[in-house]
Amino acid sequence: MQRTFSSELVSHIDKPICVKGWLHTLRLLGKINFLILRDKEGLIQIVLEEGPELTKVNSLQVGSILTIHGKVSQSNSALGYEIIHPTIQVDVPIIEVPPIEYYKPEISSDLDFILDHRPISLRNRKIQAVFNIQGEIAHAYRLYMHDQIKACEYFGPNLLGASTEGGSEFFHVDYFGYNATLAQSSQLYKQMMVGVNERVFAIM
Repeated sequence: MQRTFSSELVSHIDKPICVKGWLHTLRLLGKINFLILRDKEGLIQIVLEEGPELTKVNSLQVGSILTIHGKVSQSNSALGYEIIHPTIQVDVPIIEVPPIEYYKPEISSDLDFILDHRPISLRNRKIQAVFNIQGEIAHAYRLYMHDQIKACEYFGPNLLGASTEGGSEFFHVDYFGYNATLAQSSQLYKQMMVGVNERVFAIM
């Protein structure tokens, strides 16, 4: 069965589907329990009754990768839809408690601790949103420059053998035994490309 994303549940009401993602939270309330699954589009609520399917996940930590088959039903929850009568397959179980409670709305740790655990902290939805917004802005700018301005996008080098601008503050790196600096600006390459394509742009 083809995978369905959380944003597509609205078109699959009362139909069997397959969803995949990370265990986000698990609320154990007794006879009726709620598992929240996170995929790249958002969150999905799965209703779990006491039984073998609940046993598969009640000892797992957030971040465990699951494949779930079930039926989509409308819900009064904030998500609007939920999956009922699920069959759960645990693809990658996570047993250790994560160092950061990234599944909460806010991470209460200090910035140094968050940066030290960046691969984990990036899973926080608020932090994720920063990169999603950044990506959408860059995408909209690229579309505008390409479709409206009719400009040519070019890709200048990010590492240079020497600085292209004056100044004394450079970011130096070792490049296979050679000294290289991080490009401060693409101005030099933009000037050359303007003479070729007239209208050009770059996203660095």
